[in-house]
Amino acid sequence: MFNRSRKINNITPKHYISYFLGSAGYTVPFFLIALYLINFYNPPKHESLPVLLYQKPIWGFSILSIIIILVRVLDIAIDPIIANLSDKSSNPKGKRLPFMKRAFLPASFGAFLIFMPPNNFPSILNVIWVTFSMSICVIAFSTYVTPFLTHMSSLCKSEKDRINLSTFQGLGESIGVIIAGQAPFVWYILQSSNFSPIETRRISFLIFCIIAMFLMIIPLVLLKGTDIQKPSKSFSLKEGLKTAFSNKNFRIFIISYTIFIICVEMVQAGAFYFVTVLLELDAKMLSILISLMVPSSILAAPIANIFAKKYGKKIVIACTFLFLAFLMVFLVFLGKYPISKELQAYLAFFAGGLPLGSMSVLVMAVVTDIVEKSKKYQEVPEAIFVAGKNFSYKTGITLGSAIFASMILLGKDRGDDLGIRLSCALGCFLCLLAFGIFTSMFDSSK
Repeated sequence: MFNRSRKINNITPKHYISYFLGSAGYTVPFFLIALYLINFYNPPKHESLPVLLYQKPIWGFSILSIIIILVRVLDIAIDPIIANLSDKSSNPKGKRLPFMKRAFLPASFGAFLIFMPPNNFPSILNVIWVTFSMSICVIAFSTYVTPFLTHMSSLCKSEKDRINLSTFQGLGESIGVIIAGQAPFVWYILQSSNFSPIETRRISFLIFCIIAMFLMIIPLVLLKGTDIQKPSKSFSLKEGLKTAFSNKNFRIFIISYTIFIICVEMVQAGAFYFVTVLLELDAKMLSILISLMVPSSILAAPIANIFAKKYGKKIVIACTFLFLAFLMVFLVFLGKYPISKELQAYLAFFAGGLPLGSMSVLVMAVVTDIVEKSKKYQEVPEAIFVAGKNFSYKTGITLGSAIFASMILLGKDRGDDLGIRLSCALGCFLCLLAFGIFTSMFDSSK
């Protein structure tokens, strides 16, 4: 992979390092929110955390679900705007890196602010705080990630390089998930220092946001001199969106990927509940279990890379959908199998890393593939395609977290866990739906 002789494609070790560490960096704050937001604001009864938001549902949705949906609608709307501005930029310092420089600080520390509401009891101020701080965080996140991922298209000129660089980017995201997953380990260490449970969580989140900040700086240093200066001024935002979404393969991939992310987010949002409610294990074990996803993600990534080159990306992605569906079935009955609860936990989390590792390797390779094939026929707005991928991801995160936060209203406690199990059953159905749409409608020859 680290072939210094490929001057025409400008791919060097610093690009692999940039996408590995930079992707880990932006993933950490994102997954601090994905893994702990619902538990922080809607904790199970056995946790010693205060209730911070009103619990009464509104039209079947929790207050937190409504906040998540509203903020993500803003997030989804801002992505194509950032993409269009980046494509059209004529900044002499580059069309991608200047956006990233403005965004890395609020993107990393915005996640910490989400967990700092003014009151330790339900209040309107807390509702306003969570809504505002999440809005700042997701806007900054888009401003960093969309230009960063779009830059891959400029660097990679062959399918092999796209898959290789996407592999490092995907592995970086997997490592970011693992880093974020160590928060319970840190807050259990801090408990020995007489901090309250809510203070231990906040301190651990601050530590990981600082780590994220330093990781997000690395691409800004290593990618200097690689930013492409050619602006795409011929595309308005409306024209760019029309060009991207008129591509049938892109539409089908976006729909399938959105459904996949809904299921992934339901699993990630439910991880704390799977361990502490369904399996009745200590929450500190969550750090160990999420760490277990490292070897499975690392195992899946090169296998997906090799099989994608040999059999095609479509077959590997389809198999990933099916595997996640089987995992969802396993989670439905978690805690009821005739084996130890610890072994059930290890199996579930090791298996959970496999589809993440596989899909993270291929998703940007598919998007950049579609961009390169589209360039044969017309000029295309590269960042709009990446914004479309981000739109898919964020829509999936929004719906997945909102669905899970609402379904656990049907039962989220030990002995009363119907909502948790039903969310897994729904996830299985959605994975099979994504498999059917993708395999029947995506044309890998185009």
